[in-house]
Amino acid sequence: MGILSSIGQSLFGDPALVLFDGNCPFCRRTIRFASALDVFDQLRPINALDDQARADAGVGHLDFNALMRAMHVVTGERVSAGYEACRVVAQRLPFLWPAVPFLYLWPVPSIGRRVYRQVAESRRCTTHPSIPGSDSKALSPNSKL
Repeated sequence: MGILSSIGQSLFGDPALVLFDGNCPFCRRTIRFASALDVFDQLRPINALDDQARADAGVGHLDFNALMRAMHVVTGERVSAGYEACRVVAQRLPFLWPAVPFLYLWPVPSIGRRVYRQVAESRRCTTHPSIPGSDSKALSPNSKL
């Protein structure tokens, strides 16, 4: 474990599990961007389409349809989704720390939730066939980000 990982471990404990729609190009780009900023090694991206990866991470019990509607972040026993998940990710990335206080100030959370919902609902990607309006030509869970 490197020194930055050790610092991350002492600041946050275990890394946050970030569950995302692995078929969504926007989601994959967002995860790549966040991972590039993850100097403390505090994010563990998990393709929510990969049942085995979810089970191995201990989050196989989370509702699949909810995972396809919004990014989820699991930290210990706490599960955050959507805008709240984005705030948890920002807290773990030092380059975003200057913005974190603003993510909690009124009216930012209300606006952030609306914007997140609009972006999530307007994604142009194929998801799992059980999701309304999805395309059955989904990528395999092990597809490259």
